[in-house]
Amino acid sequence: MELLNLGKVPWLESQSIYHALATLGRETLVLLSPSTPYVCIGFHQDLEQEVDVDFCRKNDIPIIRREVGGGAVYLDGNQFFFQLILDKENPEIPRNKESFYKKFLQPIIETYRAIGVPAEYKPINDLVAG
Repeated sequence: MELLNLGKVPWLESQSIYHALATLGRETLVLLSPSTPYVCIGFHQDLEQEVDVDFCRKNDIPIIRREVGGGAVYLDGNQFFFQLILDKENPEIPRNKESFYKKFLQPIIETYRAIGVPAEYKPINDLVAG
């Protein structure tokens, strides 16, 4: 597996990178922060129900729809996030959603705890910290 620590990147790149890596079939852990704020919504979400579109337009906050699911998020340069790109045929990947999240969130939970931040896994896909 590759590790890419990209630092701050333009908002569009922050979403394009993992799509490109998945298309190329490269298992990668990407660490990054967006250089400017943006809103990102999941593939199946209703934009008008999830996002205050007028506020985003008035404040020049771009909105992008991911090619994958998940909830709406606001991201800016004060956030550090990771993207985990895995081959769906990888035998190390649990097929059950809850087992998948539990396995891949555990290192993040341990990292939080190592720096003194209480953290725990909450099914099905939440990490609660603080």
